Amino acid sequence: MFSLIITIVSIALVAILAIASVVYAGKAFKDADTSAQIAQTIQEGAQIAATVQVYLVYESAFPTGSAEEIGNELVEKKISQQFQLANGSSDRA
Repeated sequence: MFSLIITIVSIALVAILAIASVVYAGKAFKDADTSAQIAQTIQEGAQIAATVQVYLVYESAFPTGSAEEIGNELVEKKISQQFQLANGSSDRA
């Protein structure tokens, strides 16, 4: 009978600890999620800044227009350069 009481008390203590960890650790999980979102936003901003710097180096100007227009312009230039290289001509000074 004594071992049954000890078992029930042990199960109750484990249940209390499990509930307490969910309640009190929930805040820590939310804080970690917020920190991860902040880090992701900072990383995306750094990628955008690096992309603008690369565009500035190649085009000697800041990008204007929508992302689709800029992408299409760069693709057209790349295709034109590849065509010129394939035909043996070059407009570069």
